[in-house]
Amino acid sequence: MRAPKSKRRRLLVSLVLIALLLTAFAFTFNQTRAPDPLYEGKPLSAWLTAYGPNTALTWPRKSHPSDAAIQALGTNCFPAIIARLRVRDSFAKRQLIRLARTLRLPIKISSQYRAHAEALAALGTLRTTAIPIIPHLADAVGTMDLGHQINAGFWLSSLGPDAEGAIPAFLKIVTNQAELHGRPYAVSTLSEIGARRRDLILPILQQALTDPNWAVRQQAAAELTRNQWDTNNPYASPPDYNETNLLQLASTNPSEQIAATYYFSSQPILASNVVPHLITNIASTNTQLLEITAKALAAYGPAAQNALPELTNLLTHPKKHVRNAASNAITRINAQPMQH
Repeated sequence: MRAPKSKRRRLLVSLVLIALLLTAFAFTFNQTRAPDPLYEGKPLSAWLTAYGPNTALTWPRKSHPSDAAIQALGTNCFPAIIARLRVRDSFAKRQLIRLARTLRLPIKISSQYRAHAEALAALGTLRTTAIPIIPHLADAVGTMDLGHQINAGFWLSSLGPDAEGAIPAFLKIVTNQAELHGRPYAVSTLSEIGARRRDLILPILQQALTDPNWAVRQQAAAELTRNQWDTNNPYASPPDYNETNLLQLASTNPSEQIAATYYFSSQPILASNVVPHLITNIASTNTQLLEITAKALAAYGPAAQNALPELTNLLTHPKKHVRNAASNAITRINAQPMQH
């Protein structure tokens, strides 16, 4: 007796999905496949994985148990870092990752976010040793999550003019008006790495003084004065960028609030001033702002104790990514007692 058409259709769909998952797994494996040298009997891939998804989101980099392995292996890490920078998530791959998680399938598909996080963490450890990888980072930076893009800029800025190979990639970000939040940081990166290309960078910074984006204007003004690009710059002293971001955080413009929240999540400073604004912004209906606010509060850790009631309320938010960010923030805040 033949099975009903509906059962045959479900079986066919299941087989197709499994085939796609296997294809995605094989594709991801090939994307990240690279020599896997050993340190203390443990493969490089394991040391990179141990960095986790958040190590690359703080600058200056905090020490991590994997750092010793990465420093010892040095240039032997390059193939693995480059392979991770080349990882891209297609729409189909993102859907497959979501499906694998939903069905709890025992298949690990490396996401672009995780691959880039591991690569950036290793670059932050290697510092100047990794200068030869800059062209590969430049190819990847336009596809990165905003937090990773910002921290890639921080690493490049720490190298100064030796990172000028990344200038074209950051020029593209600065001149792309559709980039709502990354452009102020790209202005700063260009200023730091472009000292030997005054002919190219100075006009960009001067043009940015009249940019429609308020944060871009402020950052350009700060860079022109701080790095003495332009002796005729009308600003007598650079604006306090911490203060600028505090003002944005307290604004009613979600784009400005999101950009400022990214700023403080990457460098959790001024807790007594910033955390109250972050708590206030948890009342927003903008899910992107809610998610990054929860991540910023997580970065502040125990200093954000007062945010626990509001974060707890987010655990019932209809959006899963908001709930996950809130849950992680609560864990980070409760990780250790406040120091007095």
